[in-house]
Amino acid sequence: LGLSDAGAHVDQLCDAPLYTDLLGNWVRERQLMPLEQAVRKVSGEPADIFGFVRRGYLREGYWADVCVFDPQTVGPGPVRRVRDFPADGGRLTAEEPSGIQHVLVNGTPIRVDGNQLELGAQRPGMQPELA
Repeated sequence: LGLSDAGAHVDQLCDAPLYTDLLGNWVRERQLMPLEQAVRKVSGEPADIFGFVRRGYLREGYWADVCVFDPQTVGPGPVRRVRDFPADGGRLTAEEPSGIQHVLVNGTPIRVDGNQLELGAQRPGMQPELA
């Protein structure tokens, strides 16, 4: 679950590190909430709110959407400005989070040992079923 203004402020805001900032800054550094509560807020709760079937939890028969991270090092990494829009338009991006070791989407690895995999045309995600 995140926020979007459909790109209206893409040169001023970068919401990409929302979850890694939550885990690194608000959970680990500021101790705003327990780690378990934060993980539920970014997994099970959104799945429940939006009625996604067999998602948001690590349970038998559920889609294997899994992020394995190190709670001692997870963080958003640097936010940087790139100019890849028409007319040299700029935007902010955060593409190098720390502490994210492995990511699986529908059971397909897309990040292994901290390295993003080159998937080519393969897109393991799918439109979730609604309740």
